[in-house]
Amino acid sequence: MDGRRSNIEIIADILRLGHMSKTDIMYGCDLSYYQLRKYLQFLLERGFLKPGESGNSRKSYGPTPQGEQLLAHIDRVREILQLRDRDADTREEVVPRSLHRETGPLLRSQ
Repeated sequence: MDGRRSNIEIIADILRLGHMSKTDIMYGCDLSYYQLRKYLQFLLERGFLKPGESGNSRKSYGPTPQGEQLLAHIDRVREILQLRDRDADTREEVVPRSLHRETGPLLRSQ
């Protein structure tokens, strides 16, 4: 894998943070402001995140029950596929050899 996170991984990272301000989400998930706006809009429109207020009257965002359920499903799929973080800093994942394009069943079945 090239070390880049998928959209699903970024969504899971945002949902894992709990109630946070835009700035905290942006830095906590290592996103640009453009990416942050795109993901927040996506999650808000679909009811996975809800706006709220943090203790200092700044707007915050946190997962809805539906968002928590989505996160549980994402984690379950990762567990079933036996994907895990090899290095949390690079977010490089271990992929079973059978799923590699050169040797896996995906290529042979075509």
